[in-house]
Amino acid sequence: MNPSDLPGSQHVLSASGIETLIVDLADRIADTVSGLSPLAVVGIHRGGVHLGRRLHHRLLTHPSITSDIAFGTLDASFNRDDLGFRGSIEVFPTEINFDIEGNHILLVDDVISSGRTIRAALNSLIQLGRPEWVKLVVLVDRGCRQLPIQPDFTGRQIPAKTDEKIRVQLDPDDSSKDSIFLVARKGHDAAGEDLPQ
Repeated sequence: MNPSDLPGSQHVLSASGIETLIVDLADRIADTVSGLSPLAVVGIHRGGVHLGRRLHHRLLTHPSITSDIAFGTLDASFNRDDLGFRGSIEVFPTEINFDIEGNHILLVDDVISSGRTIRAALNSLIQLGRPEWVKLVVLVDRGCRQLPIQPDFTGRQIPAKTDEKIRVQLDPDDSSKDSIFLVARKGHDAAGEDLPQ
């Protein structure tokens, strides 16, 4: 179901606004990582993968980036601390075909809320090696933090109540269909980033 069809949904940002945020994120990241090698972008399943791919493309074509940048995807499902409260677990493939050891990692997710997904992702990542550093990139920071985890790069802060959810839709084939909605949560812990509706 499209978020716009849900009762009480609020359209927050259109495709053009999202594109502006992504371009700005890429510019700020490029200023920080220019000259660093090795460097990799790692998108967290689910929403972080599409955002990660777009940032990866932007960085590869950025004039201040001269070195190659690897791209990978990370599933953090089995390192979450709420496994006992979830029903079925949807597992996605972790695809990291480069060394984590000594690498500079840009860890990407679409929304940060409680911080628990990021904690799980960091645990999953470090199980694969010891990076030189990890910097967190998010498109939206909605607040409601439960752990002391803060992004290094944020596209936009969109404060939301605990009974509301930020829905980021990044179309992998047509960016003109991108949108961000604020919708009411139903039937689950309102503080988690990506629990099922």
